[in-house]
Amino acid sequence: MGKLGHIRILGPYKLIFAFFWRKIILWVLSSLSGFGFLSLLVIGMPGQLCSQEYSGPVAAHLAELIATANDQDLQSTRQWQVLLHYKSAWFGWESEVDDKAFFLAASGKTDPEAELRATLTAFFKPVSSDPEFEHPQCRFIARYSWLKSQLGFKLNLMPAPACKKFHAWYQRINPGSVTLIFPNYYIDAPASIFGHTLLRINSGKPKRPALLNFAVNYAALVDPVKTGFFEYGFKGVFGGFKGVFTIAPYYLSVLSYNDIEQRDIWEYDLNFNAEEITRLVQHLWELKKVYFDYYFFKENCSYHLLSLLEAARPGLRLQDRYTLWTLPAETLSQIIKQPGLVVRRTYRPSRWSFFQQQLAALNNQERQLAMTIIQTGNLSFTKAWDNLPIESRSRVLDLLAEYYTLHPTEEADTLREQALAQRAALQTVLPQATYPPTSTPPETGHAPTMASFSAGQTTDRGRFKGMSLRLSLHDLLDREQGFIPRNQIEFLQTRLRWYEGNKDIQLHNLTLVKVVSLNARNDFQSGFSWKLDISLRQDRQSDCEDCLQFIFNPAGGVGVSLWGGVFYALGEFRYSYGAESGSLGHPAVGIDLGYLLQVTDSWKIHLESASTYPASAGALPDLRQQLGAAYHPFRNHSLRLDWRRENDIIEHEAGYRFYF
Repeated sequence: MGKLGHIRILGPYKLIFAFFWRKIILWVLSSLSGFGFLSLLVIGMPGQLCSQEYSGPVAAHLAELIATANDQDLQSTRQWQVLLHYKSAWFGWESEVDDKAFFLAASGKTDPEAELRATLTAFFKPVSSDPEFEHPQCRFIARYSWLKSQLGFKLNLMPAPACKKFHAWYQRINPGSVTLIFPNYYIDAPASIFGHTLLRINSGKPKRPALLNFAVNYAALVDPVKTGFFEYGFKGVFGGFKGVFTIAPYYLSVLSYNDIEQRDIWEYDLNFNAEEITRLVQHLWELKKVYFDYYFFKENCSYHLLSLLEAARPGLRLQDRYTLWTLPAETLSQIIKQPGLVVRRTYRPSRWSFFQQQLAALNNQERQLAMTIIQTGNLSFTKAWDNLPIESRSRVLDLLAEYYTLHPTEEADTLREQALAQRAALQTVLPQATYPPTSTPPETGHAPTMASFSAGQTTDRGRFKGMSLRLSLHDLLDREQGFIPRNQIEFLQTRLRWYEGNKDIQLHNLTLVKVVSLNARNDFQSGFSWKLDISLRQDRQSDCEDCLQFIFNPAGGVGVSLWGGVFYALGEFRYSYGAESGSLGHPAVGIDLGYLLQVTDSWKIHLESASTYPASAGALPDLRQQLGAAYHPFRNHSLRLDWRRENDIIEHEAGYRFYF
């Protein structure tokens, strides 16, 4: 990248002139400024070091600042790259900000040098009386503060805007500390299936409730009414939406994630000093009206949130490792690994998790009474109620109020009011209870990407060696810590095989996306379970060994607790299109039965049997069975044993998995 004010000198005096030319020009400018000759000289300066609209001492100081910035090579510093979001590109630099309003130079998106020169020049613009005008010193307060510290502005030669809007906004936020927020995985919404991250800026006022602080969120601007499912997916993947930062009270985030979506929240207090926090908030102000092109897999909520942390502490370099995709849990783990950055972790249970905690704290008598009341919908208590200690009655009423809040109906609202009224009549204050978390911290989970190596044998093609790569994230037999129990989220898993006696590598299976959610039915939840599998698989029923079969397989049903695990029964629809399929493929319906058991923290077993019946006349049922066992000796290592049967073909496979 070239220097500011770059000129080329030919001849034997090149080195001498390059060393002294700036100091000579500045001395002459300073000497002549009082005689009115300055504006004439400034016009002819190489590289247009300063604007022709300035003259006298103002132009001299601007020229001095640009020359000093050039000497210090400020446009190549890490701080300038962070503030302008510059990344190395094919032909130099390019900012990830896509809003032209963020740049003061016409070529500012790709030219850090021009943007720095234009920024310094803009700082000298006169203050306008127009209330809608925002002076560049105020609009780009983080740039101004940093350049002022580096260059030593002569404030008597520069305008002094009041920046009332910024200071009022800053005082309202009153930043004292910063907390990273991770709402847990939410499998029912595609945009949150991999989790989410946001920031909370905590007030400097002592004892201010966390819910009243401000949350910083980055998300795509999407109209849910006008945007269809396929349009949402296409634009989300290919950058068709604008991504923006928003600031709102934290209680709104808790209401959305904790109460509506029933997601546990993990909070991580960050160790930033006052100067770093000020830099973060100032840069957030610069981004308040700015958009980025939103990419679901890379430039998403977590990726651009990292840029705020880098603005606070540029040495972190958190974004550098993400080139193709960014997963929220992975960015969280990376932040935790930074020495001394995270000082405290706090668990905020969802309403459903809090209800489970309350339920687990009841004794058998209290639990049975609560179940009876919920099943009958009758708060006219029996004699058993009068015989309970007042503390037991208080715990039961607290549980009932929480349950009816979780199931809002007109009848439930009435019952909740009755439970609260009777609870108030008891006039008891229970001691503050400490409940264990119902989920495990996301950073304790295995890494998101998986590679495996295996060997096995099939009855139709003999022995084989296999290799698999999965971009993300987790399947039913993976280690459960850090993830939602009995859930599977697989995206882009490729399985390759080498059969004995055949040198060709064959694509055995390509899972585009597979999502499974198994929930056990009990007295307090329905146990609705479902799955969606979209994949390409080797067509085992055709004579073409290299042919693939497209599979679209949604299913839904119920799960129940059984012997410490969950048994599920799903009605499924299965559409296949392969080498021998008709023009429209083969639709089929059937049933999927399975059992998933967590034997210990390290051992898991999964048994599944599915039968589908094609709609084609005379077609035979399709039977698929499998038994899998997984042992996890360490966090990112796993051993697998699998037995599978597809109609008359049986195969065995043993493998090792590594997560990274």
